[in-house]
Amino acid sequence: MGLGVLIPVVAFLPAAIWPAFVGLQLRRAANEESVLRTVFPESYSAFRARTKRVLPFIW
Repeated sequence: MGLGVLIPVVAFLPAAIWPAFVGLQLRRAANEESVLRTVFPESYSAFRARTKRVLPFIW
């Protein structure tokens, strides 16, 4: 088998794993936010009001 057959297989693996990785990271962030809301209710609310969640200036 040539390299041309191997490239699509190798490129498929990261493409298949990436959505699961992003989903797990968003879940982890939600868990951390709930802990921060519990431990620092006033200061975390102020921080969250002025800071984006995942991507700076976007989301």
